[in-house]
Amino acid sequence: MTGIELAQQVRQRFPQMPILLIRGYSDVLAEVGTHGFDLVQRPYAADALLSNIRQVLAARKAGN
Repeated sequence: MTGIELAQQVRQRFPQMPILLIRGYSDVLAEVGTHGFDLVQRPYAADALLSNIRQVLAARKAGN
């Protein structure tokens, strides 16, 4: 099972759970895309990760 497949199953069972994918392989992303999930690309700085987590949580809280 890929991370995207796992995220899809989690979203199906728990639709309000925020999900943030973290990937390091841009060639894989070019092939499969993010399937509507938020994404942080490696390498990343801690402040960039925190910013992305806040955005995902705010979007879920707003009902997006």
